Amino acid sequence: MTSNLSKIHRLSFLFLIAAVHTVAGCSVAPSVDDRQAFVVEARSGLDYFEKNVAGLREQLNQSAGYAVFPGAGQWGIIFTGGSFGRGAVFTPDGTQIGWAAENQFNVGCRSEGKGRRS
Repeated sequence: MTSNLSKIHRLSFLFLIAAVHTVAGCSVAPSVDDRQAFVVEARSGLDYFEKNVAGLREQLNQSAGYAVFPGAGQWGIIFTGGSFGRGAVFTPDGTQIGWAAENQFNVGCRSEGKGRRS
């Protein structure tokens, strides 16, 4: 039994190292060729939410800035999981000024619930 746990710990550690290496090597900004299309996609997502969420534009106008993540994802395998996404950062007047990224990695038992509406 101890031998099996030892193998699991070694495999988990190797997987963690590989994941950290992968995430650490990622750039926040999209490639130069993809940036214009990415910003268009982010603006399209923002337009959708502005039309469907009352008061959103007023909140954004009062903010220091905001990030729009046009695509984000999640994954999970047995006792590991994570989430990821890239976003464009805007000033309240809608000027794109930077890039944002979200990367999360989890190891261990957990319970989770989510709701989405489209």
